[in-house]
Formats: sequence, structure tokens, C-alpha cells
Amino acid sequence: MNKRSLDVFDGDSPEAVIDAIKKYKDIEELSLYYGYGTESTNIQNIIYSISSLKELVLRHCSITSISDSIGNLKNLEVLKYMEDDFNTIPEAIGTLKNLKEFKIGKIPSFLGNLTNLEILDLSGNIIYGELPESLNNLTKLKKIYLQGNLNVRGKILTNDSLDTCVYSDNYSICKVKDMTCFAEENEIKPCSDVTYGELDECEQIHDYLMKYVENYEDIVRRCIVNSEGKAVSITLAYVTDQNYVDNLAKLTNLEELMLYKWGYGKINLDVLKSLKNLVTV
Repeated sequence: MNKRSLDVFDGDSPEAVIDAIKKYKDIEELSLYYGYGTESTNIQNIIYSISSLKELVLRHCSITSISDSIGNLKNLEVLKYMEDDFNTIPEAIGTLKNLKEFKIGKIPSFLGNLTNLEILDLSGNIIYGELPESLNNLTKLKKIYLQGNLNVRGKILTNDSLDTCVYSDNYSICKVKDMTCFAEENEIKPCSDVTYGELDECEQIHDYLMKYVENYEDIVRRCIVNSEGKAVSITLAYVTDQNYVDNLAKLTNLEELMLYKWGYGKINLDVLKSLKNLVTV
């Protein structure tokens, strides 16, 4: 059957997803919404075998790992993974040279290889990490969206091709030079005015979890420091270890603590009574 685009949604079964995709093997645009079961390697391999695909959008599909076979989509121009949390992102995505628009929840190191990329959307995720300077090599990049994440460190992009740049003012980033791509005034300081000293308490928390905890991004959803680098507000998810709570008791300036998606097991919160500034739990 000749069909240019296909939408599959509303919790269709894995079998229904497979049947729908197999029926239209030459489609150019595929969107899956709430496609539970899409995380299976079998379904992903079927999707990634559609060589005609130019646009692929997956939203709320419970995908935690992207199959290496995505590298087969050589004609892909638009790729969006939305509201999914990834454990791994294959470097095969870096071989998709025709990719022009890309939205995903992490900053993979191979992004600098996507030489035709025009739009990079990393907004609204739980990203905490360094902005790779290799992205400055993307000579066709026009738009970068990085707002709404935990924290992005490093230097803003300086690509001459950029016409839209959106960051959050509270990020640990600086500007090498003034850029015309900002739509409004921002509080990003020049790199010459920024002194990189000791890590603040939120950065210490993230660095610790990154070293010792798998999927650390899922735990700290929000962390705010004051002007002295002391943590004053923290939101945690999947709290299953008493050690997390015990370490929170060391953050003497903490004023607000939110815990959700509580894990199994008994967690003792009495240790938090020592935090005299804590007014919201």
C-alpha cells in the first residue's frame, strides 16, 4: 500500500504495532505515541529496517535502550525521542549524516558527527552534564534548545550559523563571545568573568551518583544552590537507599526537600531532623 506517513498510538499492543508497520514498508514518516512494547529489540529492528524513513517520532514509548540497528536509517532527517529515559544511546546515530533535526534526553558525545544537523532540541529533560565543544563543528546548526534541564556546564555554542539559542540562566555555563542568536536578554556571564573553583553541593551530589549509581539521572530531578554554592532545594526520585537520606542530613542549608516515586524498603527520615533550615518536606 502506498502511504507517506503513519501514526500509531493509544497503547496499541506490540503485535498491533508490528502489523501496522509491516503493512506500510515504504513510509517516510512514522510517529508512535504511548507505544508500550516498543522497547523490545524486535519492534525496534522492524522500525529501523524501513530504509525509506525520513522522520521518526517516538513519544512515551517506554524505551530505555536504543537498538544499534537505527544506523540503517540512512535517509532519516528528523529523529525525536520524547519523554523516554535512556540507559544507552548507540554511536550508530552518529552515522546518520542526513539528520537535520534531533531531540533526545541526553547529550551524547557523537553529536559533533551529525554534520547536516540544523536543529538540536535537548530541552525539558533531566540533563546534567557538559556541553560538548565539538558541537561548534556543526556548520549548519541553526537552532539549539537546552532550557528546562537540571544543569548544563561549559561554554555556549558559537557556531556562526546559529539564529536561535535557548539556555536557562541558572546553568553553569559562560559565553566566549556575544551571540546574536538570543531572543532576549540573559544572565550568562562572559567566560573571562567566571572562576571555576570547587564544585557546589549540587555538583558534588551529581558527581558522586554518576560514579557509584547506575541511571543516576533518574534520582536527582532538581537541585538548587544559593550564591555560596550550598544546596537549598532538592527533588529526589526512586529513593531506595538509606545512604541517600543520611547524606542529605549533611546539607545544613537545605530548606526544601521533595521525595517522590518512593522505592521499596524502609527509609528512616528521622536523620533529617537535624536540618534546622528545612521547612518543606
